[in-house]
Amino acid sequence: MAALILKLTRKKIWVCSSKFCGLRARATRQRPG
Repeated sequence: MAALILKLTRKKIWVCSSKFCGLRARATRQRPG
């Protein structure tokens, strides 16, 4: 049970981090310099 929760949490964190990286890259691109 704990392993399943850990796997789901890790997947959710990966999805959130990938979205965050995309947003951060977009913001960096818009910023001059």
